[in-house]
Amino acid sequence: MDILDLRYFIAAYDTGSYARAADKLYVSRQALRQKLQRLEEELGYPLFASGTKKLEPTDLGRHLYPEACTLVAQFQSLELKLKTQASQHQTQLSIALGQGVFSVIPSEILLDFQQLHPEILLHFSNASDMDLVADVRAGRLDFGIVGAYKDLLQDLHAIQIQSSPRMHLHISINNPLSQREELEMADLKGQPFIAPSPQSHSAIFLLKECQALGFVPDFRLYNLDSAASQAITCRCNGITWSFPPGRMEHAHPKLKTIPLKFSDPTWGTYIISPLGQKLSIAAQTLIQYLQEHVHNV
Repeated sequence: MDILDLRYFIAAYDTGSYARAADKLYVSRQALRQKLQRLEEELGYPLFASGTKKLEPTDLGRHLYPEACTLVAQFQSLELKLKTQASQHQTQLSIALGQGVFSVIPSEILLDFQQLHPEILLHFSNASDMDLVADVRAGRLDFGIVGAYKDLLQDLHAIQIQSSPRMHLHISINNPLSQREELEMADLKGQPFIAPSPQSHSAIFLLKECQALGFVPDFRLYNLDSAASQAITCRCNGITWSFPPGRMEHAHPKLKTIPLKFSDPTWGTYIISPLGQKLSIAAQTLIQYLQEHVHNV
């Protein structure tokens, strides 16, 4: 017998109906009846008389009811006290996520962590890559999570939790490059490119890699709206950023997702904090969890 058994019994007793009790508890009628049957088997005697339209309690049922109500009320009081104490001892982490980070760290990972560690309250915000770095340097965050390459993070404490030898691009199906299975940086020469922001780390990285090959990307427009960027890319038969296939967004039907190879092995997803700042136990716990559960793409 557990507290849930008693809650089911009280609901059936109060409503006089399996159907109304199941609705009150937001469970199926079958689940409710099975729960009560197991309780009756454990007690060795029925709690409700059989063969009546309205549930009629037996002598045992009438005797158990006030005792069950007292136990459930005491349990609820204890539960409330424990939750109140737990909330008073929660540690809050303030974390900012850079552009596209949720394509690397699925929300399910963060939800699972929250369930495992209710004593750590996670507060997330979204920010542009440059704003996020500025907030980290100013100490306004416990830490940030951002896509970057190592040279951009030299004055920060950076922990790489994901690395990737490629990005993914949306390419108009009318662009000859859409026939390729994989692209290299040199293929982008002269191609109209729609980027999210000139200050995004991905755009800075792309510029660096292309300049090393002797050309500058043809950034036609900067637009943070993914749907608008895709529509513009279709109209100009160009290229824009994409997430890996199956991550977060649905591509325009006239776009194809193709991986882009590059040479810098330091590109990836980093957890960043100010140099010399000692991370709290809560922050270290989350970082270790992300290192174990975020996988390379």
